[in-house]
Amino acid sequence: MIHPLLHEIMQTDFFRYFNLNISTKCPFWNDDSVCYKEDCSIIACQDVLITKGWSKQSDLPEYIKNENSDPHESVDHSCEMGQINNITRQGMNEAFHDWEVYDDNLVNFCYDNGFDKNSKYFDLIANPEKFTGYSGKSAGRIWMAIYKENCFSPNIDEFKRIVYFINY
Repeated sequence: MIHPLLHEIMQTDFFRYFNLNISTKCPFWNDDSVCYKEDCSIIACQDVLITKGWSKQSDLPEYIKNENSDPHESVDHSCEMGQINNITRQGMNEAFHDWEVYDDNLVNFCYDNGFDKNSKYFDLIANPEKFTGYSGKSAGRIWMAIYKENCFSPNIDEFKRIVYFINY
C-alpha cells in the first residue's frame, strides 16, 4: 500500500536526488566499506544534471557557508519591512523576530553533507533498490542492530509500536 506512494514521490526532484559522501566513515562501527558483489555499486549523477541551486554553495547566504559566523551580522536592520509593518502589532513583530532567531540557530541542526567537497548527487531512479548479495560479518552487524531495536521487541504492545513508528 505504501509502495505506490513512495514510487510517486520518488519521481519528484526533491525526493529523487540525494547528496551523499559515500567515503564517510561509518558512525556505528569500524567497517571496511567494501561490497563483495560488483552489481551493488551506485552511480553518481553528472554535475550538469543537478539543479544549480542544489549544487552551488556560492549562492548560499554567508552565514550558512561559515558555521561560525553570526547569521544576523550581515543583515541591514535599518530598513523597514514596508507596508506589512503598518498592519501588524508590535508584539507580533517581536515574536516573528524571536522565531527567526530560533530558526536561524537551527541551520546546523542536522548534519548536511551537501557542503562536503567529496559528496556527490545520486539519482534513486538511476540506482534502483536491488538485491546486492551483501553478506558476512558486516551484514550481520547491520541486521543485528535492526532486530535489537525495541520496536521489534515482543513485549511492546501495539499502541507503543505505533507511537514509536510515528515518532522515529
